[in-house]
Amino acid sequence: MEMHARLLLDTGCRADAIACLRDALAICRDAGMQFCRPKVLSALSRAVEFKAERDRLLGEGEDLPVVGPGRTHSGCSPCCWHDSTRPILGGLSHEYVRI
Repeated sequence: MEMHARLLLDTGCRADAIACLRDALAICRDAGMQFCRPKVLSALSRAVEFKAERDRLLGEGEDLPVVGPGRTHSGCSPCCWHDSTRPILGGLSHEYVRI
């Protein structure tokens, strides 16, 4: 869902992307999907119009704890490793949205 929504956003279908990402975020919250949740939060923060909502979404991502060292589904990239002592999105998430 998240990747589909990113494609919608990139092709100018902002309202559809937001709706898809809100659905994906609801699933992540209900299911406790910690791996997908940061990606959905970051994508939704790119899609929403208002800074206050963007900041709230990014703050939620920054506050997510990392359960422990782990890798993404790719399993081989060094950038997939997370330090278990820092939040998933770290302090760079607000800078990402400004780019």
